[in-house]
Amino acid sequence: MNWSQIFTGILPLLGVAVGGFATYLTQKLTLDKQLKIEREREREERNIERLKVYSEILKLEGENEMQGFDTHAGYEVFYKKIYREKFRPVFFSKFYLIDLDIVESVRRIDNIFGVEQYIVQLDREHEEQLINLFNKIISNIEKQLKDYKKSD
Repeated sequence: MNWSQIFTGILPLLGVAVGGFATYLTQKLTLDKQLKIEREREREERNIERLKVYSEILKLEGENEMQGFDTHAGYEVFYKKIYREKFRPVFFSKFYLIDLDIVESVRRIDNIFGVEQYIVQLDREHEEQLINLFNKIISNIEKQLKDYKKSD
């Protein structure tokens, strides 16, 4: 058996195997990098959409008074009609993008509105809860926007 003939036959096969592996590895790394870039781009697009919702909420908050003293009731009340007509539709337009703590506050407001169906008027405690929840939402939104600005 002639070793030089064996080497002559095996070397091209070895070159093909090494080249194939190198090509596979390069393509895999390139594809992984492209997928990571695409995921990051999608995450940033979702973040921008979320921030647009937050900006709209802050705009509405600046344009609308959300609480005031009710002389008949004798305490601060939450302006529910404005919330229902202007704020709630904005929250639910992209509800799936909103941060969990804000989602929880929005749902708690909805639950208090549900109580209102069974009683004539919300009592002071419910009105205070609504005011506090709304203020918490605004504070959380402002924090989210501030954090976004810091990350730039």
